Order: sequence, then structure tokens, then C-alpha cells
Amino acid sequence: MTEDRDRAKAPGSSREGPPPWLGALAEACGDELHRYCGGVLGDAEAERVAVLAFAQAVEQEARAERAGPVELEPLRATVLAMAHNRCVAEGRQERGSAPQHSRGSEDERRAMQALARLRPIGRDVSILRHGLGLRWDAMQRVCGEPPARLVLQVCRAWRRMAHLAQGRPGQPPVRRPGGRALSEREEDWAAIREDARAHAELRAALRRAVEHGPGAAPGWVERVWPAVEELRAREREAAERERQRLASREAEAEARAAAERAEEQAANDAQERAAKERAAKERRARAEAEERAAAEHRRAGVRRATMGAMLVVLGLMAAWLAMR
Repeated sequence: MTEDRDRAKAPGSSREGPPPWLGALAEACGDELHRYCGGVLGDAEAERVAVLAFAQAVEQEARAERAGPVELEPLRATVLAMAHNRCVAEGRQERGSAPQHSRGSEDERRAMQALARLRPIGRDVSILRHGLGLRWDAMQRVCGEPPARLVLQVCRAWRRMAHLAQGRPGQPPVRRPGGRALSEREEDWAAIREDARAHAELRAALRRAVEHGPGAAPGWVERVWPAVEELRAREREAAERERQRLASREAEAEARAAAERAEEQAANDAQERAAKERAAKERRARAEAEERAAAEHRRAGVRRATMGAMLVVLGLMAAWLAMR
């Protein structure tokens, strides 16, 4: 990639069709993108993953709808970052094949064979650093990891590659820096510099192997915009599913709230009925008590009247007897 292409600019993007800068970006980074994906996953998966990663980067930039010209060099880092995420994820899922390389010198083939036996993240950082020649700050933007961690990953990957390239079984001996955090201690950096010197030829062989790898196939960029539209369709489907999920949750929440309101209303109605029944029962009890009291009062009146009448009769009888 030339410096002029790195600084290339194009007008702003549009979500209605392919942005005008898509072709320039594909020309600027298409070959290195395909070689990177091929180095991590193998040539069979390189174009598929490259197209998807490129489409993701294009869609992300198109969605931003920035005013003014588009800088292609930052987009190159975005493309590699998307490819990094996909390559590592698919490598962990064992969807990609181990990279194979039958071209070039014996040193190049041996370097690629050793690379193929690394874990996906080891292949990834090795190609980014020494296959594509990225600086540590650029690797940080692509991988999203601090430089100190990337240094450790690269050192461990190269130590392992050198061990495998020499035909040695098992893991290489543990040397500084080990699995701990990188420190300011001189012995840590001395070990790193020693590794850099010891593995210089292997790094050069890997760089040549990556450079000799197949770049972008003719017409590959024509598959990018359909992939972007497919991504958008999936986003719309995901958004619709999310909308339906939220609507379903809202409906369920409203149904629960309505059920709770109905239950509360039923409880209130039951309490009100119970209160009315208690009041009616109390009124009946009072009425019955009043009725019993009135009946007792009437019976007492009758008894008094009867007693009075008997006294009158007795008085009359006494008077009659006295007159005789």
C-alpha cells in the first residue's frame, strides 16, 4: 500500500447504494485483507471472511454518515479489526482450516506449517505484526488490546513457532516474559530482544510467505455490497425481533398488571361484600333484640294489667262481703 493511497480521500457515504469510496478502499486494502484472512484461516475461507469483514466495515462507516471526505487509512484499520474479530472467532469455532502453503521456498513452507499449528490468536498477532508489518499502535487499534499484552502474545507465538519449525515436540521451555504482566524489568525486555534476534529469519520467511499468498480475486468487491445489504436485512430482522420481543414483554407486563388490578378489585369487592354482610347481620341482630325487648315489655304490661284487674276484683269481693 503506497503512502498516496493511504491518504486517499473520497466523498461522504450514502445508505442508498454503494458509497463512492468503496472501490478505492477495496483497492487500498483488498490484497492484504485476503492474505491476512488466508494466513489465519486458510485460503478456502479467506475470501468469505474477507468479504464479510469488509462489508461490516463499509456498513459501519456508511451508518456513521460523516460530513465531508472519508479518510481511507482509518478505514483500513477498521477493516482489519473486523477481520481480526471474525478470524479469531471462527478459528476458535474450528470453522476455518489450518493455513496451508505450498508456494515459495522451503523456509516459507516451514514457517507456514509452524504457523498453522498455533492457536488462532497466535496466528493472528504473528501475521499482523510480521506478515503485514503493523506497528504496535496499529495492532492496538485492530486487536483492542494494550501493547504490553500484544508484545507478550507475539513473543509466545514466535517462541512456539520456532520450536515447531525446528521439529521439536511439545511446548517450548518457559522463558521471560512468562504468563505474568510485562514489567519494566530489564531482564524482561532483554528476553524480548533476544527472541527478536533469534527469530529474525523465521519472521522474514513468514513475511515472504504472506506476500506470496493469494491476494484478492478479481471481482471480489462485487460481492461486498450484496453482503452489506444482507447485513442490513439481518439488522432489520434483528430489530424487528427485538421490537416484537419488547412488545411481547410490554403485553405480558400489561396482562400481569391487569390481572393484578382485577385481583385487587376482586379482593376489594369481597371485602366490601363482607362488610355489607356484617352490617346487615348487625342490623338484624339489633332488630331481633329490639323485637325481643318490645315483646317482653308487652308481656310485662299484660301481667301488670292482669294483676291490676285481679286486685280490683278482690277489692270488690271484699267490699261485697263486708256489706253482708
